[in-house]
Amino acid sequence: MSNFLEMRCPKCGDESSLDIAATVWIRVCEDGTDADTSRDGSHDYEPHSPARCGACGHCGTVREFELAGSATSASSKPVFIHLLHGRDDPAEDMSDWGYTGPVLGPFEAVHFTYKEHIRCIRDAATGDEIELSFHGDLLTHDGKFYGDFEICGGHDG
Repeated sequence: MSNFLEMRCPKCGDESSLDIAATVWIRVCEDGTDADTSRDGSHDYEPHSPARCGACGHCGTVREFELAGSATSASSKPVFIHLLHGRDDPAEDMSDWGYTGPVLGPFEAVHFTYKEHIRCIRDAATGDEIELSFHGDLLTHDGKFYGDFEICGGHDG
């Protein structure tokens, strides 16, 4: 990997000409601005910040470029989500654990935004993903409700 962020373009694989839209502190100077002389020289960006490949022009998010970089790693393993303690109605009175739900995946990555949203990325390069959300404290998928889930690094079938 030719950059310390271990990112690459998901379209062409370039590692050396990637641009990220970041928030930067700058010093206002007589002849303009200077990011290097600012007291806080940080360059802040988030996984959802825009990123662009200077080689092919592909645009996406920092996370997509990170996933493309990590997908080339020999240690990359798919991620699965096993849904458990299922019910058909969130108001259902549960006297038992409920039913075992499906195993979702494989995914390159699973991204959580607080407790409200789960983005399951099958292929960052093509944008193939599914989104899960919560209804109260229950995870929802395909019109069903689950009180528990496991994130696994492999699946027995």
